[in-house]
Amino acid sequence: GDFNRDCFVDVNDLMTMATVWLDEVAVDSPYNLSSVDEDGDKEEPVSTVNFFDLAVFGDSWRDTSLTP
Repeated sequence: GDFNRDCFVDVNDLMTMATVWLDEVAVDSPYNLSSVDEDGDKEEPVSTVNFFDLAVFGDSWRDTSLTP
């Protein structure tokens, strides 16, 4: 959930995730926190940034144990 790599999960990371909310992204994208392949039938697996990703983000909310 630390999108800006400042080793702290906070509102800045939430704003970053909100900019791609409900967008299709590659399964290996850093915005796809849940790593779920939702289509399974396309050549490049894609997923949507949604509540699964928000749940993963929420689990690390205000986490300061991250290292650069």
